[in-house]
Amino acid sequence: MTHPPSRPGAPPQPTLPQLLSRLVLGDAKEEDRGPRARHPVDWWIVLLVSSLTFFGLVMVFSASAIEAVESSGSPTYYLVRQAVAAVIGLVGLVIFSRIPSHRLARVGWVLYFACLVGLVAVFIPGLGHKANGAIRWIAFGSLRLQPSEFMKLALVLVLAERVNRFPGGISDLKRHVLPVLAITVPALVLVLAEPDFGTTVILAGIACMVLFLGGIPTRWMTTIAGICAVLAVLIILKDPYRLGRVSSWLDPWADASGGGYQVIMGWVALHYGGLWGQGLGEAMSSMKWLPFAHTDFVAAVAGEELGFVRLAMLLGIYGVLIWRGVHVANRSRTYFGTLAAGSITLILGLQTLFNLGVIMGLVPPKGLVLPFMSYGASALIAHLWGVGVLLTVSAEPEEEAAPELAEGSGGGGRLVPVEGLLGGGLARWGQLARGWVARRGTS
Repeated sequence: MTHPPSRPGAPPQPTLPQLLSRLVLGDAKEEDRGPRARHPVDWWIVLLVSSLTFFGLVMVFSASAIEAVESSGSPTYYLVRQAVAAVIGLVGLVIFSRIPSHRLARVGWVLYFACLVGLVAVFIPGLGHKANGAIRWIAFGSLRLQPSEFMKLALVLVLAERVNRFPGGISDLKRHVLPVLAITVPALVLVLAEPDFGTTVILAGIACMVLFLGGIPTRWMTTIAGICAVLAVLIILKDPYRLGRVSSWLDPWADASGGGYQVIMGWVALHYGGLWGQGLGEAMSSMKWLPFAHTDFVAAVAGEELGFVRLAMLLGIYGVLIWRGVHVANRSRTYFGTLAAGSITLILGLQTLFNLGVIMGLVPPKGLVLPFMSYGASALIAHLWGVGVLLTVSAEPEEEAAPELAEGSGGGGRLVPVEGLLGGGLARWGQLARGWVARRGTS
């Protein structure tokens, strides 16, 4: 079938990718596409995330090679799958970093409804994939996608778009807060039904984070946080499995061969690592006596192979990344950018702290991965896409500057002390490290 020739002087017909782009993003103005309209992206974030992602591939291979040989016959089975996810995630990062910040809300709504469909689809027999007693994945042949991981990013974008409508701050419970809860609750219910209590807590934390940065009164925030805490306790008490995990966390030695085994083995791995570690590929924890060594407990393997000093340096990279993310949010030229970048950054930081807290026995095991490091295609892709949002906020053009931010209203100012605290802490950490190296050099 041939198409009739275009009339002389007629505009060219759009291609299918262009039509899809217009459907999602709308008809962007020319100045939105021009390179002169944007500032350079924050290259510190690019460098830090690239380093963490590359080192994450190294640690996934080191922690999973033995298990991969036993399960698939190839030591690189998990490494190849994670590398493919990294490529997809990096491509998405570039795409997100090129979307103007005022168009991200529309992308967020598309992603939000797609994730809702995905969260329903996991319960369809033959489509949902069950593992470790939970149905969290959609199976496409050998491909496994976890919609709840992408819901984190989607929820940040749609809630930031909603709160962005109230630049003067959140002051009306019915018009400002209830719509945020109405958007969040369906996701919470579907994720909790999988069940995935850890991700449910993260999603609820995202809603609270956006409200906090949006300037919600402290008494309202305290009330909402209290209600969430009570509901979490009731959910734990109702489920014997979750209650058992909390009990084994409080006293892991009471069930050292059962519920407390994983936490104890994580401690053992960190102990064997000492100051300088056993070396890459030499961890005993990767030889199948530490469950989920390449996923939830990859930090324990890193601690054993790298040692305390190098692990502290690795955590310093995370600290600098969070500081740069807060820096970008504080200096965003749009209210939406402040809300989105701040929420993404703080959630990455909290998930990192939760994962490390599990390794050290400070919080109960929740099944949350270490961003950019743990094995998990969906989590890695979603985290990299979130970084793309950070980059597009860091490159916002001057003409998008929001007057409400210039006037200091709204809740974005709540990130200022966070940035100062992180910057001061990292500076002090650097001073201590330099002093320790100097003392070793003179001894």
